[in-house]
Amino acid sequence: MQREKNMTKTFKFVIATILFLTLFFIVKNVDAQVKCKTVKDCPIRRNRKYYCLFGICKYDVM
Repeated sequence: MQREKNMTKTFKFVIATILFLTLFFIVKNVDAQVKCKTVKDCPIRRNRKYYCLFGICKYDVM
């Protein structure tokens, strides 16, 4: 009986760890940086004003 409880706790821990790591890696790739030399290299979006700073496109929300 005790062995089954320990296995269940271990299984839940492993599943929770996998879910946490998966979410971390997904969120990390959402805001990818765009490399640029001038402002014209940056993407055009409706609600954002982009500028090129140290070779990476940055933006301000308008």
